[in-house]
Amino acid sequence: MSRWSPAACGLSLALGLSLVAVAVPPEQEKKKGGDQAPEAAATRAQIEGGLKATVWAAEPQFQNPVCFAFDEHGKCYVVEGNRYKDGVPDTRGHMYWLDEDINAKSVADRVAMYQKHKYPQYEKFDDKVRVLWDSTGSGHADHAETFSGGYNRFEDGIAAGVLARKGTVYFACIPDLYMLKDTKGENKADVKQSLATGFGVRAQFQGHDLHGLRMGPDGKLYFSIGDRGFNVTTKDGKRLYNPDSGAVLRCDPDGSNMEIVHTGLRNPQELAFDDFGNLFTYDNNCDSGDSARWVYIVEGGDSGWRCGYQYGTHMHTSAVPQGNRGPWNTEKLWHLQHEGQPAYIVPPLAHFGNGPSGLTHYPGVGLNDKYKDHFFACDFTASAGNSKIWTLAVKPKGAAFEITDLHPFVQQIVPTDCEFGPDGAFYWSDWLGGWDKPNKGRIFRATDPEAMKNPSIEEGRKLLADGLEQKSVDELVKLLGHPIQNVRLEAQYELANKAKGDESVSDKLANTATQPKADRLARLHAIWCLGIIESRVAKPNKLLLVAPALFQDKDAEIRVSTAKTLSKYAVGSDKLRRNEVTGILSAQLDKETDNRVKSHLLVGIGGVSSALRELRANADKDVYLRQAAIQALVQSNPQTQTVFPGFINGAPVEWQKVVTTTPEHLGLVVAYRRLRAADRIEVFLSNPDPLVVAEAARAVHDDNITEAMPALAALLDKPGLPEAVAFRAISANAKVGTPEAAVRVANFAARSTEADPLRVSALKLLAEWAKPSRRDSVTGMRQELPDRDPAIAVNALKPVIAKVFAGSDAVRKEAVQVVSKLDMKEVGSLLAAMVGDEKQSATTRAESLFALQSLKAKELKAVAEAALKSPEPRLRAAARVVAAKANEAVAAQELPRLLETDSASVIEKQMALGVLGTMKESKDVDAALAAWLDKLIADKVPADLQLDLLEAAEARTTTKGLKLHAPLREKLADYDKAVRAKAGQDLVKRYPDTLAGGDAEKGRAIFLNSAAVYCQRCHKLDGQGGDVGPVLNGIAAVKDKDRTYLLEAIVNPNAKIAEGFQSVIIETTDGKQVSGIIKKQTPKEITLITADNKLITIPADDVDGKPKPDKSAMPDDLYKKLSRRELRDVVEFLAGLKEPEKK
Repeated sequence: MSRWSPAACGLSLALGLSLVAVAVPPEQEKKKGGDQAPEAAATRAQIEGGLKATVWAAEPQFQNPVCFAFDEHGKCYVVEGNRYKDGVPDTRGHMYWLDEDINAKSVADRVAMYQKHKYPQYEKFDDKVRVLWDSTGSGHADHAETFSGGYNRFEDGIAAGVLARKGTVYFACIPDLYMLKDTKGENKADVKQSLATGFGVRAQFQGHDLHGLRMGPDGKLYFSIGDRGFNVTTKDGKRLYNPDSGAVLRCDPDGSNMEIVHTGLRNPQELAFDDFGNLFTYDNNCDSGDSARWVYIVEGGDSGWRCGYQYGTHMHTSAVPQGNRGPWNTEKLWHLQHEGQPAYIVPPLAHFGNGPSGLTHYPGVGLNDKYKDHFFACDFTASAGNSKIWTLAVKPKGAAFEITDLHPFVQQIVPTDCEFGPDGAFYWSDWLGGWDKPNKGRIFRATDPEAMKNPSIEEGRKLLADGLEQKSVDELVKLLGHPIQNVRLEAQYELANKAKGDESVSDKLANTATQPKADRLARLHAIWCLGIIESRVAKPNKLLLVAPALFQDKDAEIRVSTAKTLSKYAVGSDKLRRNEVTGILSAQLDKETDNRVKSHLLVGIGGVSSALRELRANADKDVYLRQAAIQALVQSNPQTQTVFPGFINGAPVEWQKVVTTTPEHLGLVVAYRRLRAADRIEVFLSNPDPLVVAEAARAVHDDNITEAMPALAALLDKPGLPEAVAFRAISANAKVGTPEAAVRVANFAARSTEADPLRVSALKLLAEWAKPSRRDSVTGMRQELPDRDPAIAVNALKPVIAKVFAGSDAVRKEAVQVVSKLDMKEVGSLLAAMVGDEKQSATTRAESLFALQSLKAKELKAVAEAALKSPEPRLRAAARVVAAKANEAVAAQELPRLLETDSASVIEKQMALGVLGTMKESKDVDAALAAWLDKLIADKVPADLQLDLLEAAEARTTTKGLKLHAPLREKLADYDKAVRAKAGQDLVKRYPDTLAGGDAEKGRAIFLNSAAVYCQRCHKLDGQGGDVGPVLNGIAAVKDKDRTYLLEAIVNPNAKIAEGFQSVIIETTDGKQVSGIIKKQTPKEITLITADNKLITIPADDVDGKPKPDKSAMPDDLYKKLSRRELRDVVEFLAGLKEPEKK
């Protein structure tokens, strides 16, 4: 979920929050943002330890805050996101361009797509950077200016990142990473330079933009991007291309030496370094029952996400409890580490929250010491009752970490970002509530009065404001141990600058680094500073000289930083220096016992032998150590090594004598995948270990390594392939596209021993053989395949079609679609037998009948006549449709009579209306529909036929060139007028045609898989989904949860309070505010359950006035994202959820 993107929650949020929301009085609904005054909102905030919040800034000083950053003088730069729904599209609202969006490779491609589809270029609103400051020290901002604006070009995304440091403001707004400066002291940016452009090649989701700006301990500028991808040519002329996922990148402060650090993320809004230089992000989920993730960022890491997963793929089975997101859910890519997990990913460290947004790290002062080395992570869910700011810490575990002390720090807020100011106070920006732009905004300030007495706070504030340029080397070295993280970093950066002309700097840093009794953090900063100096000089400096001593240190953190720093600068070094560095690192690796140290040593060494040795010893137990070994292999590029002569000579027997274990094989497969070494990967497709074969299949298929695709396709001849291999082998054959490949796919579809989802996938690909989809069947990503002769698929399927039709209902149903699409008239007898077979499902029999009609098969007439006499309503209905198409004149007489027949089923009448709407010019048809519209206006049409009637009439009025013989348009207008008059402001009464008659199976598919609305974002179904709303299993069995209630939950979620989920705000007589759900209310007291599941009882005498409804966070325009038919199907599905979840 985006930190503030309303579209991110969709239907699931609507249902979720509608069941926990409260009615909002009309006077509150009229308010844009619908929230309290800033001061009242501040009192509502619940901060751990009883801390108080005050309003530091609020509208009209700024609005719609996405993120903010303080500079060293206390000026706050706030990014306003004003173009949501007013200039920046979201593909969920434009699904017609999905294939083009997925296939876009550049910003120019995206813009061309907008222009092709006439997407309007909104210039009315612009994103901007506002600068605010407190000129008097009053604790409130009293000045506000627009620092930089005008970000509303066609190609611009939503501004989402800012970092202010030493007169430079780094600003991120797709497609550019900007450097802004105010050289005139007028609080206006008069210098605007793009450091890099090409970010955001896709429209994808709003809010999945460029953001996360942080300065790292290595002196680099780090930043992140969501899964809108990028295609950037750097200042150095290097192409960085990652169009399919979110990523973390870094560069020098001037934009040079830009590189990719970590990929496979979905939308990592912010980044934060801990005190020890480790980098983390809080990545969001994809609204399908998966979880938000705490991610450790590592060199070359891949977290597994690809944007094509978002829209569903063939790779989904009924065994997957979450919605269809292809491999993401099917292969459990988002899960924590578990056995059998794909080897190419690094799993997250933890799951928590629902809406990752802002993230920061405790600077060391300003709060209680219990927050030392803690992170603060914003969890934005649009509702104050469910949003919060978490605090957590990490501790080493193997080559990575585990989280500790996770709990809410601030609640009853709607935070988009949080930061510590140079004054030691904690700040957060607040969206007020809801998903739409509030056109308001607040920044709140919280302090711990006792902690603020620490003299280091004022000392640090003054040091940062005055600058450290005039400090001596000795003074700067001393500041490396300052309690404030930012002071330490700035001292470190300044020492690196002074080292250019003063060789004593390195000596003093080396002395600090090697003193066991020196301050631990000072030693670390000294090591990092020596690393920066190392990267700037032509000859080795002190770090290399003292590294052996540092590696003898008992403190693992000292060894980790030494290994990490040396490794980082060894990779790009000349051969002489690299040999020296790798020699030191290799010597340490031989005796090192700590896996975190080992991981950085491996990356620096980059040697094949050492990497394979660690892969073998690790035995896949520590996946982060495995990742480091893989990165070492990639950096060493094993294609050039002679240690594997079998690879080079093409004789796989030779390398098997050298590399014998599965962990080694898995590591090599992933390394070769990243190097796109087709011939090397292909060898592993015949590995005896299924895990290795699956990893090789992922490599070849998912990264589209075309040279090895035929070898993957050939695997389909083997029965009983693992699911991960089979799905990809089927797809590989469709990509290869030869007659032999089609035969493999057809034979697979005919094998009764294969799983139904796999056979169905094979049939789907045969159906589109002539005109392949532009989206890959497994990954959902782009594929560019030529049109092909349909006879290839037909000839492949003919010999085995009988075996296909002997399969399960799901297989047969798909087979019917395939033969119809391929126009295989020769299967008429098989289809006829399917229609007549009472053991088949009604849906399959009906679809078989329609297939006979599509093929114009000779068997159609006799089969259709027999079907008209079937006791199965759906089959009779299908037969009537077929008969109508065969003789419209007769149908024009018979179908209206059917509608009046009491014994006819609902499905028969629905299909009859559908046929009437598509028939040619007919007085009888128009007269019948007109008469039924009169009944509808008189409220005499059953609810389960109303929508079908309206659709039939609308179809005839909108058919070009069709002459009407009855005033259908006028009657539709009369009906609409009557409904509106009756409904007034009641949205439910405007949708009476969606209350009954839907298809529950289709409704379930919308709930789980719709790309426009995401129910599992906030709801659990069958144990999977979010926690914002109640579990939906059994909802239809609850008293008063009838169809009208369920419809109202979607179209007007604020209209009614669900019993037991009444979120209210209570003001107490002492000026405090408490928010929660009323559990019990008596004349003497009110008992609430708060957002953190705590019971609070408030005496009635302490309550000031009546409880006030809290603002719902549900999008109130959700129903606009669904057609009326889809809405009816969803209501039908929900109305059938009468059984509680099975434990």
